[in-house]
Amino acid sequence: MPPEPSEFEYVTAIAKDHPASNGHFVGNPIIPGAVIMEHVRIAFAQFRGDLHLKRMTKVKNLSVLKPGNTLTVRIRSKSEESFSFSCLDCDDTEIAAGSFHSTPLAATRQ
Repeated sequence: MPPEPSEFEYVTAIAKDHPASNGHFVGNPIIPGAVIMEHVRIAFAQFRGDLHLKRMTKVKNLSVLKPGNTLTVRIRSKSEESFSFSCLDCDDTEIAAGSFHSTPLAATRQ
């Protein structure tokens, strides 16, 4: 059986009229950090469907993501249960970074 890949990249377009941007901020909308972190979770599920994202640590919001831009999530394995991530906008500006721990998906279903 081949080893699991150690890196993964997920790219998605954020709608120009994304509903979460309505209240963040009038006249200068941004995509909230919670939406960005949800995309980290989605990316991890695509990368390692056998694992469940358990706990995020050391998350830093470094810049803002504007509606209508592309979001890239890069995930790197640090160990079997530990991962780091970086989120970038369409011009490769890092907008968020951090790390998280996982647990086997089967353990969450018991």
